[in-house]
Amino acid sequence: GQGACTERLRAALLAVKTSCSLVVAGRPDAVADWNELRRLIPHFRKRKRDAGDCKGSIAETSPDSDVTFFKRVRRLNKHVSTWKQLDTDGSDQLVADAERSLAQLREHGWTDTLQLRRLLYCMAGALAPPRAMAASSGEEPMDLASAERLASTAEHQKIVRKVLIRAIASWRNELWLEDEQIEPILELIRRKIQNFE
Repeated sequence: GQGACTERLRAALLAVKTSCSLVVAGRPDAVADWNELRRLIPHFRKRKRDAGDCKGSIAETSPDSDVTFFKRVRRLNKHVSTWKQLDTDGSDQLVADAERSLAQLREHGWTDTLQLRRLLYCMAGALAPPRAMAASSGEEPMDLASAERLASTAEHQKIVRKVLIRAIASWRNELWLEDEQIEPILELIRRKIQNFE
């Protein structure tokens, strides 16, 4: 549902979006990843665990306090800014750390929800918007360094999308945690998809 919080979220995420400008070439595997992300976040919902229902139940939505809401948006913006400032070695390290963190979470049965939430915010900050494949033109081909940098960035984004898909699926479909805690992430992904369409 659309609540009063949505307009505040849109304004806050617009600021975050302006700092998300990584360029990645479109690839078929990327399209599948974006479609999977779209499938995972169809609608905003706040869930409350119910002892009688193992899947949880949808609770009434109530807007968070402004302080809590903007802390979440600020947390996401911090991760976006951090990702933008990283060089190639730094982004290699961040992606490797995210893969290790995901493996640890799987190994321990997704019991550390704080680590899962941190991973979600970190990967959402690293997520670049989908891009259409460039039509081949008669222009000069890329130099080797640019081609390697583009391939490295594309590989990073592939890993970021895979980690996000697995983490969101666990958050929503296995642990049945409330979307409210990761609302800025879900809205950022929705906006990136809508802007591409």
